Amino acid sequence: MFLITLGHDQRNRRTQYDFQHSGQTLSKYFNLILKAILRIAHEYVGRRDDTTPARVRGDPRFFPYFK
Repeated sequence: MFLITLGHDQRNRRTQYDFQHSGQTLSKYFNLILKAILRIAHEYVGRRDDTTPARVRGDPRFFPYFK
């Protein structure tokens, strides 16, 4: 339910209809899962590395993208 709500930008009312649960139940568990993900996010989510690998920079097939 959590992933469908996020992935499809689905509102609580639509999720209630799809899964036949009350809005209170959905809201309660959505928030529990969200809080759990936020607690572990620092272990699994990091900053993006903006450097382009040398083998990509040196390959002429990719040249139009890295002028």
